[in-house]
Amino acid sequence: MTVKAQESLTVASFQVCSTDSLEQNYRKISKMIESIENIDEVDLCVFPENAIYISIDKNEKPPVIDFNHSFFAYIKNLAKSTNTAFHLGSLPIYKENKLFNSSLFCDANGELSFPYDKIHLFAAKVGSLEIDEGKSYESGVKPSIINIKGWRLGLSICFDLRFSELYSYYAKKGVELILVPSAFFRATGKVHWEPLLRARAIETQSYVVAPGQVGVHETSHEVGSSLRKSYGHSLVVDPWGEIIEDFGAEDEKVLIHKLELEKIKKVRDSIFMKRKM
Repeated sequence: MTVKAQESLTVASFQVCSTDSLEQNYRKISKMIESIENIDEVDLCVFPENAIYISIDKNEKPPVIDFNHSFFAYIKNLAKSTNTAFHLGSLPIYKENKLFNSSLFCDANGELSFPYDKIHLFAAKVGSLEIDEGKSYESGVKPSIINIKGWRLGLSICFDLRFSELYSYYAKKGVELILVPSAFFRATGKVHWEPLLRARAIETQSYVVAPGQVGVHETSHEVGSSLRKSYGHSLVVDPWGEIIEDFGAEDEKVLIHKLELEKIKKVRDSIFMKRKM
């Protein structure tokens, strides 16, 4: 049954600096959620890529996540009691002995799922830094759309942002909101982050919410001087391509925005985008 979209969607976006310690990240995320005074008025909480675990030592194998941990019980109970959904960014998920960078979603009924596997894996050499996510992870194979309060959300993760065909698919499906949880490096973030996100909003005529990692990521063990630094500047962009919020490059924070269905309608009524299937 198709659910009529409510006129607005209230979204809490989280900019965080995660570590390679699951316990530290669980405590930080919980504390940030608890800082929201009226969470029952929030429809969706969204976190960056690698919010629960970020790899700092590229030689370290990502951990197997224990979903019986009290943190997940806390999220599921909170979702049910407040009617709030949680998109907890992405995390390493093992499926049949293969590792994927997967979205983690908890719906308002407290049900956990992994609706999207990152399709485009990060591979780049920036200065002396060289990273190939494909050496550890398998690529996802298909887009994914989830529904929250009647709003259709197109899912993506970080490096996907550079590949417009994924977002063209979401545009054809008429999604109202694109999520881009990310952990952009500072060097590429300075020149590519904002223009790419604005382009995705313009071409889909939808809102784009892009929560990002920020700052220098600490490690729970010594790996030398090769520390990871993230760009921050989490963005909320409207369907016209205008920036509603830029979180800046320094602080961890949570900000709440009300996204309006009428804004999407006005943009789509002003510029007619004929989508060829």
